[in-house]
Amino acid sequence: MTDLAQADERARDEALDPRHSFIVQAPAGSGKTTVLTQRYLRLLTTVEEPEQVLAITFTRKAAGEMRERVQKALEGDIKVRSDADAKTLELAQAVRAHAAARGWGLEDSAARLRIQTIDSFNAYLANAMPLTSGSGFGRGIADAPEDLYALAARETLRHAETDPALRGPFERILRRLDDSWMRLERLIASMLSRRAEWLPNLPQLSGEPLVPRIEESLRVIVREELEAATASLGTEFVALACSVARVAAKNRMGEAVDAEAADLAEWLGYTASLAPREDDLPRWRALSRLSLTRDGSPRARLTKAQGLPADDADAKALAQAFAQELEKLDTRQIAALRIIGVLPDPVVPEKARGALDALATLLLLSAAQLTRIFNEQGECDHPEVAGAARQALTQDSAPTPLAERLGTRIAHILVDEFQDTSRDQYELLRTLTQDWSEGDGRTLFVVGDPMQSIYGFRNAEVGRFSTVRGAGLGAIALRPLELRRNFRSAPALVHWCNDIFKRVFPEADDVRRSAVRHLPSVAARAGLEGAPNLYRVDSDCGPRGEAQAAAELIAGLARTRPEESIAVLAGARGHLRAIRTALGARGVPFIGVNLEPLADVPVVRDLEALARALESPLDRVAWLAVLRAPFVGLSLPDLTVIAEAARDSSVPAVLSGSILGLSPDGMERLVRTKGLLLSAWHERELEPRAHMVERVWHALGGPSACMQESELATARRFLLALDEEDR
Repeated sequence: MTDLAQADERARDEALDPRHSFIVQAPAGSGKTTVLTQRYLRLLTTVEEPEQVLAITFTRKAAGEMRERVQKALEGDIKVRSDADAKTLELAQAVRAHAAARGWGLEDSAARLRIQTIDSFNAYLANAMPLTSGSGFGRGIADAPEDLYALAARETLRHAETDPALRGPFERILRRLDDSWMRLERLIASMLSRRAEWLPNLPQLSGEPLVPRIEESLRVIVREELEAATASLGTEFVALACSVARVAAKNRMGEAVDAEAADLAEWLGYTASLAPREDDLPRWRALSRLSLTRDGSPRARLTKAQGLPADDADAKALAQAFAQELEKLDTRQIAALRIIGVLPDPVVPEKARGALDALATLLLLSAAQLTRIFNEQGECDHPEVAGAARQALTQDSAPTPLAERLGTRIAHILVDEFQDTSRDQYELLRTLTQDWSEGDGRTLFVVGDPMQSIYGFRNAEVGRFSTVRGAGLGAIALRPLELRRNFRSAPALVHWCNDIFKRVFPEADDVRRSAVRHLPSVAARAGLEGAPNLYRVDSDCGPRGEAQAAAELIAGLARTRPEESIAVLAGARGHLRAIRTALGARGVPFIGVNLEPLADVPVVRDLEALARALESPLDRVAWLAVLRAPFVGLSLPDLTVIAEAARDSSVPAVLSGSILGLSPDGMERLVRTKGLLLSAWHERELEPRAHMVERVWHALGGPSACMQESELATARRFLLALDEEDR
């Protein structure tokens, strides 16, 4: 066993120590879910009640998969194929003994196992507010919050246009956008979806002036970049560049002044050593422009245009020496010079200062308008729920009674996919653990892989993984562990990926740029065959030719290896349409998730309504659509009776009681189906959404309502798409 494999084995053993908190980097195929499951089982043997261990995931699919693994382990329903399987069963047996001794009754109440998504946990906290503040939350998640953002932005501008106190800031911002009301509305609406990032920093809420904070951030960025450039370029190169700059500044003295000439003029009479500080930024930028052409390439020669004329022997010699050094620069050093060339002065211009203050005023108003609209509509978005959850835990910077109660009830927290945490989610973890301290018996276990972070569009910040690994979370220090073995891929593929991606990733983590280093893996499946092959298609063939070549390869694999599955990945759905057509022409069967519109197919509409209904009791349209669907089949008069009864309530609440006025047929249909629907809604967190929808659909007799085989195939496509969406 290699050193890396041995270190991997030690890390997996250490991860089960219930006394300490850990942050685990687990690359693709490293058995992350197995480690999480084992840690969860181990912790259950140390607590008085199972609710004291909380496992948080970011998708329903992940929560369902982990819950399923834990339940199968507790039921002994695991085939032992590896040492890890044997260890999982051993831990599960210990949990069963501990649970029996304490009378947990897990076999009758699996819901006591707290494995849930962070969104559902936020909703639980938000809806627990009546217990602490006397005011409820009670709002559902809007299907299209973008519409509410646009409405809030529109109301903000209407109010600002007529309010004398706000008209000045409104007009100042509008002028900067060429008096385009629609553009300003769209910009504010787009900002509202990301308000968790900027709202706490507005001076009206933070209590600190905005512009000085921005300038300080700029100064920090400039210093860090100049320090990095100094280390990368080396003192000899910088010294030679300084000599070139002094000569060039003297020779170009008296030229027309522009930004480039102004920076170079800073070298006139400057004899001190160049330092990585913001005061020297103009001189650094001048060095960058002397070193690089306008397209960012190192200069092959320097001429009179740069201030080094050929008729000056000393200047010519200096230019030649500098050109030789520029030729030796590597890609990292060239990148450093490019960055220097675009660094801004860390001072916000006076005109921009007023605009920033005006923008802060409008944004604060837009956030207030959005809250008002949420209250009126009885809907909200995930950031609103997250904010309400934190409010339920903290008041006036002190823990609320709910937080104190949770503090005594939650002893251990496990977090999956930590690299994808947004600021909201990170702050929730900080709030949950605000009174934890090292050695008090409570632990935090976070696992993820910064190399797989793909949720920047959801405000995830991968750099946070490195920050927490180095500095901990609040007062909690987390011991770093790395899983290095890959149990998924053939050795040849693992080695190929290690070789390729170490060239793509940076050499070291850079928190501010959200850049992470590559962590090579060790192949654990020695007997697995397979190797990467690259196929080139002539550029003259175009997309159609590429699709034909791909389809021919796939058809060949399908003929020679019919027992194996084949996946086709592409950068966009449009890239796959031509391949789909080419496969169809060759008679190769395929499933194309999300490649064709499904919304117009009746069976898909019924399944979508079922998925939405099981998601929220407040979605009246979805619940009524389910009751009208063929697998329930209420008549329109019966549906009208239920809709009227649910006017001041929800459809599930009406179904839970007696309903007067239904036809005998309607009563019979509800007796057959409502128990199943209500039970599925109450247990919606216990399994992945696609699995739940499929199970309920089958139990209601949904497949029997499909008249053609193609409808069943379309239903399967929808369920696959639903499953993919939750990944």
